[in-house]
Amino acid sequence: MAFAEKHLPDSFYLEGDQRISIRSHILREVIVNSLIHREYLSHFPSKFVIERNRIFLENANKPHGFGIVNLTDFTPFPKNPIISSFFRQLHYSEELGSGFKKVSKYGKIYFGTEPVFS
Repeated sequence: MAFAEKHLPDSFYLEGDQRISIRSHILREVIVNSLIHREYLSHFPSKFVIERNRIFLENANKPHGFGIVNLTDFTPFPKNPIISSFFRQLHYSEELGSGFKKVSKYGKIYFGTEPVFS
């Protein structure tokens, strides 16, 4: 998290009457979800890449479909329920599918375009 926070800007954003860091919201969701949904039998390393015009994450995973995923046809699927439960107890995650919704909501605000999940 510290590496990404060091290299990504944090724009001012008010939600209601509270200032929140949408950069931190996005990063927390992306990083925690990469750990929760990782396929741990694979030796493929997880990658978090920051480029000039985008950021992306590559993660070993056994998908339940292929292609672009969007909110209208998204169905959450628990891949590692024990790890997910652990992060929920730490209050790093909430309910199944909430990370996808948060990254979609805040990603559009932060990047100016819809995030792409594939």
